[in-house]
Amino acid sequence: MGKKKKVEAKQPKEKKAPEEMPEEKGLACVPEEKQVVTMEKGLPSSGELKIMLDEETKRQSVLDNFIKENLKSGIDYGVIPNTGSKPSLFKPGGEKILSLFNLRAEWEKDEDTLGMINIPGTVAYK
Repeated sequence: MGKKKKVEAKQPKEKKAPEEMPEEKGLACVPEEKQVVTMEKGLPSSGELKIMLDEETKRQSVLDNFIKENLKSGIDYGVIPNTGSKPSLFKPGGEKILSLFNLRAEWEKDEDTLGMINIPGTVAYK
């Protein structure tokens, strides 16, 4: 987190506990915004590139730690027989990674396929 600065706040975006609010009336401590690097101006400067690389390294570290601590070999990932030695991500592992990013799979009936097959009891989803 960056340095904190005092700004005048009429109505804070988040409700904070009374012990977190500063004593001075009408003032709130708000963390400074992170520096955002965009490519709108062309190539980033060396300083901007360093910031981008540092952030990417941190993200990769978080993901690596999540994988080491939460994914189990043979359950969440592993080598599929007769496909070589490269491990593959299995469905349970994929679901854990989706939950890390607060994502979920959403399915809908594939009416076109069901209409073509026309066999009772058939299930088809997109």
